[in-house]
Amino acid sequence: MKTEKRLHTDRCQTCNQLWTREIDVEVPNDGIVFYVIHSKKNKIDLTIDLIDVPKTYNKNGHTDVYSDLTFGQTLGVIQMYARKYHKDNTFLRVESNFMDTYEIRDRRIALRGTEITDALKTLKKQYRQGRVNRQVS
Repeated sequence: MKTEKRLHTDRCQTCNQLWTREIDVEVPNDGIVFYVIHSKKNKIDLTIDLIDVPKTYNKNGHTDVYSDLTFGQTLGVIQMYARKYHKDNTFLRVESNFMDTYEIRDRRIALRGTEITDALKTLKKQYRQGRVNRQVS
């Protein structure tokens, strides 16, 4: 399970003075996880795990699979799912074999899905540029 650092304030038991320390708190793995797998012939397989979505959709624990998509179609599907199923204080994570992991918790970004699309395009471009730079050097 993932952890995140938070500040915690306590009173000292002997002198009763306040002191603050940083502790690791477990973060639930609730939200939507997208697995984007680049296969041969520039086609992308997309697997979507819905871990904690609003109860009105009855899709908790549901997995959707899309195959043979283009990169543009993949971005459209991610944007649609983010707008429909993402809720506050849950993760939206995109894991891939050809770009870095993208993760947000802010629902306002998900509702303006173009920001997600722009971020994923940037990650793909950075990965491609990094690969070209490695080949040159």
